[in-house]
Amino acid sequence: LTVGLLTIICYIYTVIAFNFFRKFYVSEEEEGQPDAKCHDMLTCFVFHFYKGVRAGGGIGDEIEPPDGDDLEYVRIIFDFSFYLFITLILLAIIQGFIIDAFGALRDQMDGVQEELENNCFICGIGKDYFDKDPHGFETHVEKEHNLAHYLFFLQYLIEKDE
Repeated sequence: LTVGLLTIICYIYTVIAFNFFRKFYVSEEEEGQPDAKCHDMLTCFVFHFYKGVRAGGGIGDEIEPPDGDDLEYVRIIFDFSFYLFITLILLAIIQGFIIDAFGALRDQMDGVQEELENNCFICGIGKDYFDKDPHGFETHVEKEHNLAHYLFFLQYLIEKDE
């Protein structure tokens, strides 16, 4: 959903750039061939999405500076708003989702670890039931329901001739 919002906002900036600031996207290459980053809407959108989102300072880092142009102040506002909305806000939201997902995975792994430490894996009976006797839970898990013995038995059944 957030990536869709990022795509839509990037497309809106592409439409504005294509209609008003196209001259800043054309620079001369070494061989005299123009480097048309925005010669149609598709290449303009791909350029904004690829270069503008990845650039540290937004799209203003990737195109010609507006020095002395009639639209200099409008272009400065355009560059700053692209940087603010795309680079700072939307990418921070996406980064927050990623960090939150890893936090949820860590919490899930902690829950599984706690479950294994407090319950027998084989029978599911809790540590509190066995700890009425001294070392009752450890004895139960190591002697009566040793997981390695169950794995060896399962391997024996798999390799046994029928």
